[in-house]
Amino acid sequence: MRLNEKINFKIYLFYSIAILTPALIFCHNLVEVGLVLVCYCSVIISQSLMVGQMMHAILKASGQPTEEEQSPIIDTLLRIFLIASSLSLSVHLMGNRVIIPLLVYVSQIFILNFSLNREKQTWSEFFGERKNYIMNFIKYILRTHK
Repeated sequence: MRLNEKINFKIYLFYSIAILTPALIFCHNLVEVGLVLVCYCSVIISQSLMVGQMMHAILKASGQPTEEEQSPIIDTLLRIFLIASSLSLSVHLMGNRVIIPLLVYVSQIFILNFSLNREKQTWSEFFGERKNYIMNFIKYILRTHK
């Protein structure tokens, strides 16, 4: 399974640009704009590496043949280096305004989760046996907070 089959890129790009636009508007100068774009690009690369690693691990665990052998340690170190270096550069050059690229990074995590293609499930299939536990938990919470 390729990356474009796992991620709905229309949703991913729409929400990514919707988050990136206000972040760029809050920047004061071109240096900050460049740093936000560098952080954004490093997050995109990091997330594509992560999704590739996860798909490779799932295929390998299920016994299906994989296209190429990847080194998960090198990919993980590359991901950590990308994110750490881009955020570190932002801290040094933006100072207190580093919250802007940090919020872009955190929001991209949620956007990736939201845009993953999953098998469609009904609520009853999703909750299954957990339904009784959830209902009992809700009843317990309601009883204790009266």
